[in-house]
Amino acid sequence: MQRGRVVEGYVAARSMNVVLFSRGRGNGHAVRDLALVDALAPLLPEMRLNFVSYSTGASVFRRAGRECIDLNLPADTRFVDTLVLAHEVLERHEPDLVISHEEFSAVVAAKIHRRPCIYLSSWLPPPGSVGADALKCADVIYVLSDRNIFPPLVDLNQSPRFVGPLIRELRANGEKSEDRRRMGIGDDTFVVAVVPGGWASEARSPIYSLVSAAFDRLAVPDRRLIWLAGDDCENIRAASQGRSDVTVFPYVDEVEAILTASDLVVTKGNRGATLEAEELGIPSISISFGTNRMDDMLIRSVASNVGLRAEGLTAEILSGHFRRVLQKEAPAASGRRGTANRRRREIAQSIADEIRRRSAR
Repeated sequence: MQRGRVVEGYVAARSMNVVLFSRGRGNGHAVRDLALVDALAPLLPEMRLNFVSYSTGASVFRRAGRECIDLNLPADTRFVDTLVLAHEVLERHEPDLVISHEEFSAVVAAKIHRRPCIYLSSWLPPPGSVGADALKCADVIYVLSDRNIFPPLVDLNQSPRFVGPLIRELRANGEKSEDRRRMGIGDDTFVVAVVPGGWASEARSPIYSLVSAAFDRLAVPDRRLIWLAGDDCENIRAASQGRSDVTVFPYVDEVEAILTASDLVVTKGNRGATLEAEELGIPSISISFGTNRMDDMLIRSVASNVGLRAEGLTAEILSGHFRRVLQKEAPAASGRRGTANRRRREIAQSIADEIRRRSAR
C-alpha cells in the first residue's frame, strides 16, 4: 500500500475545532473550499478550521497562503490509503467536527472516531458503490448541484440537501475593457480562453493541437488565444513559440480576469470553469475525454455550454463552434446567471447552523 506522510503545521483550537478534508485531485475542490470557509468565517468567529488535502489541492491552499495538513498522496489516491491517513489526522487532532469535500475515506474515519461529519459534493455516487456505503456514515450531506442529475441513495441518516453549485466570489462582468487593457488586448479582438483545469494535463487529455488548428481556421484578423496552462506551461509555450496571437499563463490568482476578457471559454469538461463562465455570462465549449463522468453529467445542465467528445472531434468541427460564437449564435444564457454570491451565502449559513448544532452535542 502506498502511503504518504502527514506534514506541515496544525493550528491549535481555542473554542471549536473543525477539520476540512478537501479532495486533492485538480484545483476545483480547494478553490471552492476556500470560498466556503471565507463565507463561514464571519458566521463562526469561534471556529478554528484546518484544511487537509494532498497533491494539487494542497498546492492550491499553499498558494493562497493557508495552513494545510498535506497527506502527500497522489491525485488518484486509493480509498484505503486515504482512510489510514485520515484516521491518523483525527487521532492526532481530535476535532469537534469533520467536513469532507468528496473524500469518502474521511467520512468513514469520522464515524470511527465518533465525530459528526458534514459531507459536501457536487455529485452522488452510484447506489451499491463503496462511496454510497461510506455516505451512510455521514450526518449531513450537501449536494452542490441541482436535483434529478444522479440516482437517489437510500439508507442514509437523512436525505441529501440539494443546494445548487458553490462558486467562489467573482467580480461583476463589467470590466472586460479594463481586463483587456491590462493584457494588451483591444476591445475588438476575438478572444478564446482555454481553462483546462489542474488535473487534465496535456499528457492525460491533449487538446492544444486541436484547439490551435481550429483557432487558425477563423477568418478573423484580430484574435487572441489565451491558455491557462498550469504545470503544462513550458510545453504549451514551446508548442506556441513564435506566435504573437497566443498568450500562455502558468497560474493566475484571479481567473475571472481572464474569463471576463474572453468571448469564449474552452475547457476539458471541468465543471468549475464551466460554471464560472456561466455565472459571468460567457459561452463555453467543453471537450471531454470521458475520464470524468461526474463532471460530464453535471455540465449537461449548463445552458451556455456546448459539450463535445474529444473522440472524433476535428479542427473543422471545433472551428465551426468558434464561428457560431463569433457570429453571436452562442447558446442562450442560463437563468442561474448572477446568483452565485447569494447562493454561496445561503450555503454557508446553512452549514454554519449545522456546525454549531452538531458541535454542541
